[in-house]
Formats: sequence, C-alpha cells, structure tokens
Amino acid sequence: MTGILLPEQSDYLANIYPKENSFAEIKNFALLNKIPIVDEITMRFIMQLLKIKDPERVLEIGTATGYSSLKIAEIISEKSLLITVEKSPDNIILAKTNFAKYDFGNKIKLIEGEAKEIVKNLECGFDFIFLDADKHDYIELLSPLINLLTKGGIIVVDNLLWKGRVANIQQNEKAASVKILREFNLLFLNESKIISSI
Repeated sequence: MTGILLPEQSDYLANIYPKENSFAEIKNFALLNKIPIVDEITMRFIMQLLKIKDPERVLEIGTATGYSSLKIAEIISEKSLLITVEKSPDNIILAKTNFAKYDFGNKIKLIEGEAKEIVKNLECGFDFIFLDADKHDYIELLSPLINLLTKGGIIVVDNLLWKGRVANIQQNEKAASVKILREFNLLFLNESKIISSI
C-alpha cells in the first residue's frame, strides 16, 4: 500500500488489523526471497469478498509460493474448488511443497503453464477470479477471464496502482509496466460486461 497512502496512514492500516499467523512461514519466505505476494490489506479484502460470495469455483492467475491460494482455500467451503495457474517452474515447486503441508488438497488444483493459453481451455463458470500475474499479460487476459465469470461473478485484479507508480504523473511513461497498467485500467473501467472500480 505504501506509495498510495501517506506513510502514517499506511503504517496505521498495517498495524491496526489483528496479526494472522496462518501461513506466516510462507509469507515470510516470500518476503525474504523477494517473491511478490499479495499484501495483507488486499488479502483481507479478498477474504471478505469470498465470505460474502461463498463461491463454488475460484480461479487464481499467479500462484507464486501458494500463499494466496492457501488463504483462499482456508476460507472457501468444503464443496468449493480453487484452480490456480502458475508458469514459473521454481514457483510451481514452492507451491506444491507448501500445499503438501496443509490439508487443502481437495480444494486446490494447480495447473502449470502460460495463463494466456490455459484460460482458452477452461470451462466457464467461475464465481470469483483473482488476477495477480505478470502485468504484461493483464490486457490479453482481461476479456477471456471476464467470459469465464458466472453471472454476478467477481474479478479482483492486483497491483492496478502499483504502489502509486501508475497514478504518479512524474513516473516515466516509458516504464513498460506503468504503461501497460495505465492502458489496462482504461480497458477495465470501460468494460461493458462488468461494473468495475479501482
């Protein structure tokens, strides 16, 4: 969140929530090894939405270490299924190792490969989709992911302001990720099939 809020606001929000111990080892490993994972405030928001929606089928694009996958699996019901997609061989090994430590095997299905190709072959009917992958793929993934949603489905996309860089007019517009996210945000907000906000 730092970069969007004033430092004191960011610190306040980071410290006001009760500390969660679930999967702390995985979270700490990711932070120490500079593996990007969803921040705590965003994860709480996702968990809130999942609790409200009670989805049967969830799709996650970008597994990384499996931290967010496990947080999602922890909150969805026993009848629900999370399909998570990852292309990095190193992350796949980490995620499989982490999934094996917890009793959510029946709720999580890991698909290995390029999300842009995999989504073409997925059966429609996801109640909730979380996109947290390579920013360079966001634009190409948007339309196929929206088409996979059920009526009333929810899609959450991470890093749309990218720690304030995207909204900063002084940010170098030639920075590839900033340029892509600015373009994606316009497409996302003007997509007629969904009601969207950032």
